[in-house]
Amino acid sequence: MSHNFTSLFIPMDDLFDTPLSEQEIQFHQHSVMLAMALLWMAHPVTNIVNALRLLEFKHSSGRFFKHDEVKQIVKDMLAGKLAD
Repeated sequence: MSHNFTSLFIPMDDLFDTPLSEQEIQFHQHSVMLAMALLWMAHPVTNIVNALRLLEFKHSSGRFFKHDEVKQIVKDMLAGKLAD
């Protein structure tokens, strides 16, 4: 099974009203990675968003992650932009 992740690009400026700190970015990526690991293989973004909600993993602002945010986080991870 092959997935095409090229359509995942959404400019980060369109997602957030204020810039995120490096620590917030790391927190978001970690949450998405945990949800992906529990799913064991690549899944549609909707499945990852649903897993995040079931696990009650939330954005650093306290709200649930939006579909477009998870899409961008997955894109960044696939591009090798994982936080240190």
